[in-house]
Amino acid sequence: MGLLRKTSNPRPENLGHLPDQIVLTYGDLLDSFSLAQVVQKYQPDEIYNLASQSYPGESWRLPIETGEITGLGAHRLFEVPRQVRPESRIYQASSSEMYGDVQGSPQNEKTPFHPVNRYAAAKLYAHRIAEIYSGSYGLFVACGILFNHESPRRGVHFLTQEVAHGGACVTLGIKDSPSLNEQGEPIVKDGKLLVGNFDPKRHWGYVAITSKRCGSCFNKTRLRTLWSERARLQ
Repeated sequence: MGLLRKTSNPRPENLGHLPDQIVLTYGDLLDSFSLAQVVQKYQPDEIYNLASQSYPGESWRLPIETGEITGLGAHRLFEVPRQVRPESRIYQASSSEMYGDVQGSPQNEKTPFHPVNRYAAAKLYAHRIAEIYSGSYGLFVACGILFNHESPRRGVHFLTQEVAHGGACVTLGIKDSPSLNEQGEPIVKDGKLLVGNFDPKRHWGYVAITSKRCGSCFNKTRLRTLWSERARLQ
């Protein structure tokens, strides 16, 4: 079973390989009541929270919404099972962005967190709240610290898809692409692809492998931080 916001723009092609295998219902991380309705109705054994406001540009343009969805939204998703179905096991997708301004690479479980953007700060809030709910209420919440994970289904506003999209436009002789970036401009404009900062270093993994590791969290008997992928960040 998967959640959709009523205001969301779903991409049904991403679920085309799962006909009759998944039920979609409405729920919103901003609305505790809708979450409680879903948990009460379906009584899930496992809950995976992969939702967030993760577009980099939007996290700066909509800072309060980013905190509400990514931070407090996760908090709501912990509180609802605590009240309605405390035996559920919850997976919270934490982020390597929480490390932020690191002093050494690669990172490990003992590396201090130093978030440097709103998205990272909201993710760290959710990460710490997960620890509190596990320690104070005995709720099973497992956090996986995920680095960049990619697949062909990645949204076009992310770097890998923007580059692929730009390369396709160049190959086809398209000077101005029909797809727009976060600023509302063509991703390819006047035959050029504009990207941002070249300085950060990222490790990319395949999302199918990452997803399997997320599920492996539930083989643990207590809250653990799952080290999903190695990375080198600066």
